[in-house]
Amino acid sequence: MQQFMPLINAAWPFLLMIAIFYFLLYRPQRREKSERKMFLERLGRNSKVITVGGLYGTVKAIKNEWVLLQIAPKVEIKVAKAAIHKFQSEEEEEPVAKEIEAEQEAANRDA
Repeated sequence: MQQFMPLINAAWPFLLMIAIFYFLLYRPQRREKSERKMFLERLGRNSKVITVGGLYGTVKAIKNEWVLLQIAPKVEIKVAKAAIHKFQSEEEEEPVAKEIEAEQEAANRDA
């Protein structure tokens, strides 16, 4: 047993580094990857999403590698599935909708 003690004493820092690497880097990345996969699986027609570039839109069609987004009435764009960042929440929609309504009211008053 005493002949293995120097080997154990030399190896424990490496084992500690491997454990730290696993819990701080690998495990969270694996969890994030599975969450992203579930997000893309939940993506469906008429889902309101935000792209990585900041475009707000509604999903109109989904294919293997791309998504067709409607970003305005009669305006549709094709984006990569990987470019979809998250779903729009109702809190994010309300200020945008109110801002658009205020602009339209101001334009109607001026006309």
